[in-house]
Amino acid sequence: MYLKGGGRLSGRIVSRTGAAVEVDVGAGRIAVPASSVVCVEEGHSPLHEYEDRAGRIGGGDADAWAALGEWADSQGLGTQGREAYHRAPAASPDDPRANAALGNLPGGLAADLGRPITVHAGRPCPGAAAYSLARPARIPALTPV
Repeated sequence: MYLKGGGRLSGRIVSRTGAAVEVDVGAGRIAVPASSVVCVEEGHSPLHEYEDRAGRIGGGDADAWAALGEWADSQGLGTQGREAYHRAPAASPDDPRANAALGNLPGGLAADLGRPITVHAGRPCPGAAAYSLARPARIPALTPV
């Protein structure tokens, strides 16, 4: 759907009246005044594609759920991406892609809660390799104010 002022919405039209068009954009529904709509382009949106792909995945296929999560994120479907990533560990609790996307640290964060830490500004942090999830291994040096 193209809007006056250059905006654009993609999703599933839930209702259309003379006063408004309501669109499910994946993260919720948005009602747009009909007077703000330039045109509606019918087609297969990324949200439709996500639903089609999710419907074809078996519950125990962790790799397919993680791949769908990556695809959904790349399409701007963050809510659906998280949904798919949550299904991957349910099928395979040790799936690295899904756990990284969900922020689950190796070994479990619960084991580290309450443990004292030391900040190593500008130097590698001992033990950081165990928690590296495609993040830099070094903490940036602090700049004096």
